[in-house]
Amino acid sequence: MTLLDSSDTEIDSGTSDYTIVAPSTEDGALLFAGQEVNYNTNGDGYSNYILRSGDPDDDDSDQALRTLNAGEDGLISIDTESLDTGSYYITGDGNDVLEFEVIVQDFSAEFDDDSVGNTGDVANTTLEFSSDNRASQFDVNITEEDTALDDDELMDIFGSDGANGSGYTAVDADLDDDEDEDGIRLLNVGDGEEIETTFDDVDAGEYNFTFQVNDTEVSDSDSIEVTETDDGELSFNDSTITEEQGDIAAINVTFNEATDEGHLIIGDFADSGYQANISVVDDNDDGVVQVMFNTYTAGTADGAPIVWADGDDDEATLENRDADSQTIGDLLDTTNDGYQLATSTNTGTSSDAFTETLENPDELGTLFLEERSTDNITTWVAPDEVFDEYDDLDSASDVTEAIEGGYVTESNSLAEGDVAVFQVQASGLAGIIEDNTSDLLTFFQNEDSVPFNLEGPDRANQEQRTVDLSSTSSVDVITTNDNNVFIVMDTTDGGLEWQGDAGDVDDDTSLTANLTVTDNRLLDSDDADDDQTVETDFTSVEPDAEFDGDEPIEVPANEDATISGTTNVAPGTEVTVRVQSDEAEARFIKTNESVMVQPDGTFSAMFDFTDDATVDDTFEATIRDYGGDQVSIDGVVVEATNTSTSADTTTEGDTTTSEGTTTEGDTTTSEGTTTMGDETTSEEPATEGGETTTTTPGFTGVLALVALIGAALVALRRDN
Repeated sequence: MTLLDSSDTEIDSGTSDYTIVAPSTEDGALLFAGQEVNYNTNGDGYSNYILRSGDPDDDDSDQALRTLNAGEDGLISIDTESLDTGSYYITGDGNDVLEFEVIVQDFSAEFDDDSVGNTGDVANTTLEFSSDNRASQFDVNITEEDTALDDDELMDIFGSDGANGSGYTAVDADLDDDEDEDGIRLLNVGDGEEIETTFDDVDAGEYNFTFQVNDTEVSDSDSIEVTETDDGELSFNDSTITEEQGDIAAINVTFNEATDEGHLIIGDFADSGYQANISVVDDNDDGVVQVMFNTYTAGTADGAPIVWADGDDDEATLENRDADSQTIGDLLDTTNDGYQLATSTNTGTSSDAFTETLENPDELGTLFLEERSTDNITTWVAPDEVFDEYDDLDSASDVTEAIEGGYVTESNSLAEGDVAVFQVQASGLAGIIEDNTSDLLTFFQNEDSVPFNLEGPDRANQEQRTVDLSSTSSVDVITTNDNNVFIVMDTTDGGLEWQGDAGDVDDDTSLTANLTVTDNRLLDSDDADDDQTVETDFTSVEPDAEFDGDEPIEVPANEDATISGTTNVAPGTEVTVRVQSDEAEARFIKTNESVMVQPDGTFSAMFDFTDDATVDDTFEATIRDYGGDQVSIDGVVVEATNTSTSADTTTEGDTTTSEGTTTEGDTTTSEGTTTMGDETTSEEPATEGGETTTTTPGFTGVLALVALIGAALVALRRDN
């Protein structure tokens, strides 16, 4: 250690007596009322030091307050507690030697909660310090007004030595230099400091605390009510749960009062031949742990996950993985009495601890398992751009938004570039799919599991060809809680290809989508005759389109004239229709960029032929940007009709069509939306201008699929 004298000169080594004095306050310092001002005279011999208020450069504001005497150590100390806020300075022998300013420190202390329990998590709350005008750290003394708490109890409440992760340290304050219980001190706290406090094991009652900044003596107080906490317990949101064999059962365990951990037992080995001992922990403190129980992997000894907690931080741990009750071999049976569910606040992991839960449960419930089935498969199509908006498909909310905001239509044809959605109605598949999420493509090609295939037509004396699923842009698998599996296949990267380098699937090829359950565990049989298959036929087609009417098509010189046609691409696809006059110097070019394909495959583009076209003008209409080759047709402008021609729309249910008004200027013309059910179809105003660009708003399409999605979805993705 190096010692310096008052002149910053190093003191030679040796044995000497030294007096340690406080450092001098810096000239121009900002002090908080209650802090000390120190000026080291360094034995200069002056005796006429004076404390003055005001500005030393302003004689009118100057006021002498008192004389100052240096101690034996040459130090002048001033306690600012008695000074008003404002500017001060010290003069010595007629010279200004030190200037400083005094302000009052802003300080507050407040508990987050007015009331806490005295056991478990409900006994915890946060104390926050605020001091808007003091950036540096400070120390805070804490006392309890009624001295109902001794210093050790205060230390237990407010922590010690930063044990709660904060940077402060808690020590015995010893405010009056005796051994009385006179509070604790938190060292090195600051503005916005949050102190994690616990009133665990504190007697019920109201406690009033005073928080005083040690060096400024500014203080604040806050009170908190401590209530007696009842013993906690674990219960069920729904005590009766029904699932099919092979599916994943969601069991919601609710934590009441003071507990955040305990037991869940599924089954009773003595009664049902199966028992899962599960420790559950509510780490996110929301009072609920959703335990996911895979009824397909239950009873296996191969290490596959059987239980887990759905949600951040929560825990669900199977404690008897190696027990006889977990090695039953076959799929869990259906039973008339179901599988008993039992909870308790016990936290031990031994078999004896779980036996105690069986004998003295907090609550009982039942899990019923029913026989599974494989029922149907349906083909739907959607435009690729819809799924591009939700290309992750990694959460239930993403998938739901994509379906509800997108375009999904049942169809028996698939155009290259569209998205195919194969809906399999089958129960009991969620568990085996969850068990194979690491490689779903391989899983669906495993003939001994649940193979999914797109097969070509029969060929004489040749093996039937199968589509290579890996040739598509992506394969997504979504399982729902209402026994549906959706296999989503994107064909934007070149269409479909046969397996084995057999080339591309030709246009107009008939294909069969089939899913077969061959897994012996799911079927409880190794006989191929017991396999379950569902299939549906569809055709792979090249994107194509055509205009309605014979060439040349006739279009009236109306402000809302329409040109319509049909296409085989997915309803909801946005296509572009362009009209250009045949004159050497084209008088008009009109483009409608967002024409929506309707559920019946029709499209209709609206144009204004009143502004720059005349009767007998000829033109060429072209459809583009739909995935296929451009298709054109010649047309001619004819006399205007008396009534407006509206876009061809197809609706089911009660439909109301209303037309807008015509406005001048470069504004946008919009076509109405086509909806299924009791909806309203309306057209936005038509416009006049030079080159006209028309856009069409959203399209709801046939959304029967939405009703099948349900609320809980698990989205699994495999990307090339």
